[in-house]
Amino acid sequence: MKYRGERYTCPVCDARLRAFIPLSELEHGKHLGDLEVDGVLHPVTEYETLNLENFLCPLCESSDRARLFALYLGRELAKLRPEALVIHFAPDSGLAAFISRYDNVRYRSADLSRPGVDLQTDLANMPKVRDESVDLFICSHVLEHVPDDRKALSELRRVLKPSGWGILMVPILLTIDETYEDTTKVTEAERLLHFGLEDHLRVYSKRDFLRRVTEAGFTTECLGSEHFGEAAFDTSGITKKSVLVVVRKPPSV
Repeated sequence: MKYRGERYTCPVCDARLRAFIPLSELEHGKHLGDLEVDGVLHPVTEYETLNLENFLCPLCESSDRARLFALYLGRELAKLRPEALVIHFAPDSGLAAFISRYDNVRYRSADLSRPGVDLQTDLANMPKVRDESVDLFICSHVLEHVPDDRKALSELRRVLKPSGWGILMVPILLTIDETYEDTTKVTEAERLLHFGLEDHLRVYSKRDFLRRVTEAGFTTECLGSEHFGEAAFDTSGITKKSVLVVVRKPPSV
């Protein structure tokens, strides 16, 4: 395989690689370009957690952000209590397999429309998930698809146990100060230009995203290369400006 080598290691599947697959070689990456926000173009290179040149693992098909998750989960999953409930929204197969290796967790996949998941549910309305029943959730690049993201955040807090935690990620454009939303942008072409992909409803600013999460009742940790070490980022094909957002529900008083 042309990507085999010794330069990189995928922390999801442990493959040794010469390089990862660039985003431009994937179908959805061919259309990704500058974003127009309030009449100003912002380059796609200004997304916070995105490695355009080393995007996808050719073996397990894990993106750079999934590899970032694996660096953290590899340290933390074993600390969960036996039979801890982990819900993975919009799951990717590589990370799902990674989590399922841990025999102390009950892994459940969830999605609104994808067949074959354990739980078909709307993130903003999860009546099948009991209050305070989830130990850990992973919700990556889902909120930008949800019309009422604040309602979705409220639901995530409802189902999470006190002192439970989650990985919560969205596409963040570092060059804007406020989240950009415009309900008049309804065609696929308009949403691609303004929000980054045809089915996105907004593009988040860092400050506003963290504010929305805090207002929903979570505490947040933003973990970058200083937490994991630059060497770990380098060998995993993760850019130095990538940041993992970990949220926690405060304990009951």
